[in-house]
Amino acid sequence: MLKHLIHLVWNQRKHNTWLWAELMLVILCLWYVALSLYNNYCSYTAPLGFDISHTYRLDVAPRDSDAEGYIPFDASNPGTGYNLMELVERLRHLEGVEGVSLSITSHPYNAMSNYAQAYVDTTATHLLWYRVTDSFFDVFRIQAADGSSLRGKLTDSSVILTQDAAEKMFPASSNAAGKSLDLFQLGEHATVAAVSTPVSYAEFYGCTPSVYTLLTDKTIETGINSDNLDMVEICIRMRAEADSPDLPEKFLTTYSSRLGVGNLYLKDVRPVEYLRSDLISSGVNRMRLDILLAGFLLVSVFLGVTGTFLFRTRQRQPELALRLALGASRQRLLILLVGEGGVLFILALLPAMLIAWNLFYATGGMISSGTSFGLSMEETGAFVRFGRFLVAMAISSVLTILMMLIGILFPAVRAMGIHPAEALHEE
Repeated sequence: MLKHLIHLVWNQRKHNTWLWAELMLVILCLWYVALSLYNNYCSYTAPLGFDISHTYRLDVAPRDSDAEGYIPFDASNPGTGYNLMELVERLRHLEGVEGVSLSITSHPYNAMSNYAQAYVDTTATHLLWYRVTDSFFDVFRIQAADGSSLRGKLTDSSVILTQDAAEKMFPASSNAAGKSLDLFQLGEHATVAAVSTPVSYAEFYGCTPSVYTLLTDKTIETGINSDNLDMVEICIRMRAEADSPDLPEKFLTTYSSRLGVGNLYLKDVRPVEYLRSDLISSGVNRMRLDILLAGFLLVSVFLGVTGTFLFRTRQRQPELALRLALGASRQRLLILLVGEGGVLFILALLPAMLIAWNLFYATGGMISSGTSFGLSMEETGAFVRFGRFLVAMAISSVLTILMMLIGILFPAVRAMGIHPAEALHEE
């Protein structure tokens, strides 16, 4: 049977060449769209490594020197850093507050980032750099790779690496804790105190190798002033029973007087969920546009492929009638038509897979998978995701086969209902 099908396809090669080229192009287009959407879906649904439920960011600002209530810097008002520490201490004692942290361009969805260069021997690794207080891990529920708490493990002479960073920097070791590295920004040796779960910057960004260093009380007290205060992030986690939609307004109206320390005053309170929506809105809009484009392409391809096979099968109606007149069964004719389509599909699939694989490999499997966040694919640890290639190719193949079957079976079944003599007479 297979030999007969190949013989039929070869005898009609003049017409089948264009059909073969069309099928190959359709498979490639559908594969690309499927891979793009699947990559974006995987990036969007991948574990983030943190939890932002019931978390808020508080913005504080210093009073101007000519503002009412301004306090000159003296023994009673030692400075911005000291006042900031006092404000954090007052926040810890507010009713319903579960945890408070300070950080510098580090909390989730902050739209800013810092980088650090870490060295093991002479090998450099580019990492995202988070400067945080010890309570940061509790506020955002970031855990060690083994599921334990990271509280108390970070010191001024140690760092915490994310799991992907540890695997990249210490590939021969199953546990990077206790290993030494040089962090260029610290200018000294540091010990890996613990390894955290991989942490994503946001949806669509993917997990990026990162390092946490301690934002010490001394650094806050002596290094924070009115000029760099806007880089400091105050984040709180509320207990679930104490959280409510009107909590930001409550902070600004009820607690603002209690949180004013020295020349610092509470400027704004925003849920981290609000920051999330703002940061990933472009990615969500891009994904929606991709879905619309994919739908448009799918309809266009459906009409093209189905129409081609409809026209092809109708043209062969006299041939089908003749075969019926010579004793062929309707079931055998359907198998013959579907088999010819299957042979054409396989002949188109093989070169399409070869071209698709070269595209996939050349891009590291990162086609439309979000952003590498300023890091090269090698630095982010991106690798060829063979499973995604197969899923995208399977989706494109199934869709193409369904279109072919619709284009073959509908006119074929209709042709089978016509009496052979009538079909031959019309011809």
